[in-house]
Amino acid sequence: MDTAAISYNDDAPPVIRVITDSLEVAALRNKIRAANAKIVKGKWDSPEAEWGRGVRLYSFREKPRTGITSHPFDTIVNEFLAAGILHKRPKYNEIYFPKGTSEHDREAFIDELFCYSPTEVWFEGKIGDFPVQFTNLFKAFARNSGGVLKDMTVMSECNEKTCKYTISICYKQYGFVATFKDCSRYFNINAINGLLAKISAYSGSKKRFTRVITGDPTMRYVFGDPVKVKKVMRKYGFVPI
Repeated sequence: MDTAAISYNDDAPPVIRVITDSLEVAALRNKIRAANAKIVKGKWDSPEAEWGRGVRLYSFREKPRTGITSHPFDTIVNEFLAAGILHKRPKYNEIYFPKGTSEHDREAFIDELFCYSPTEVWFEGKIGDFPVQFTNLFKAFARNSGGVLKDMTVMSECNEKTCKYTISICYKQYGFVATFKDCSRYFNINAINGLLAKISAYSGSKKRFTRVITGDPTMRYVFGDPVKVKKVMRKYGFVPI
């Protein structure tokens, strides 16, 4: 069961407004800049996994195995490269396998390959505190989009009394504002997916973030050509949506 796919609130789906008026977009961009200027820069840009204002990104490395110069799953690497999930071939002696698993464990090997993807965003669906912070999550999406969404700026606000969220994003000459009510401590999947779909539609690229079912409370997204990404994911037993 994919616990991350559960709807954690019974409220109406998010309302997403696309702003095209240049003056309104400029005003929104200035508001976002002012809000971001107040955020103290911490360890968010660290390549290691850190807690960053409510988002846990999984990109950490554990002690690698040594002595591996080739691998029976080289075909998988080639297909990940062809699909754009990987941008360069990892060194097999850097591949980490959890204790008790074999280097011939295909599932463990593929799971580790995801950690080498520069276009993957993998995070905890549940956050300990309310309200949930969406700002750095969308910054991660921008950073891991292969440069397609790099100019995206974002801020999130929440009225803690009414549980009403407002996520504001500027991208290119457009503005995107999502409003929704959610009193839970989980990231609102509908808001995330809706905003990513709207923004990507204005990117001029056919690449999109594809969500891959993890089977646990974490959420995993991979950026790339959705046809190629989904084909490879399905081939190796994953469920892309």
